[in-house]
Amino acid sequence: METKHAWIIGWCLIIGGCAIGNGAATSDDEGMNHVNLSNDGPLDVAVSAEETKLLYEEDLATYLGIGDEELAKLQKQGNLPTITIDGTKYYPKASIDKWIEDNVGKSF
Repeated sequence: METKHAWIIGWCLIIGGCAIGNGAATSDDEGMNHVNLSNDGPLDVAVSAEETKLLYEEDLATYLGIGDEELAKLQKQGNLPTITIDGTKYYPKASIDKWIEDNVGKSF
């Protein structure tokens, strides 16, 4: 009798899985944004107006793609553009981007 129950449960799982999988494959995905990529030309990306303009110190290394030691060296020698608000140091993204352009080829 236990084998019969195992078969019934197994078939129920298979049928349920197929039904869910088919439903997901044919759903309209309302509210979902779909992106179709091709090699026909450049990809246009809309950036939200809520994009971060100021970086925290801990986010700057990630933004620049460097480690904490390299960031400390830049902070000490590189004259990074900063804004201090209530004792917290922030790095304006636009100024950081300009600073990078102005310092291409320099060593720190």
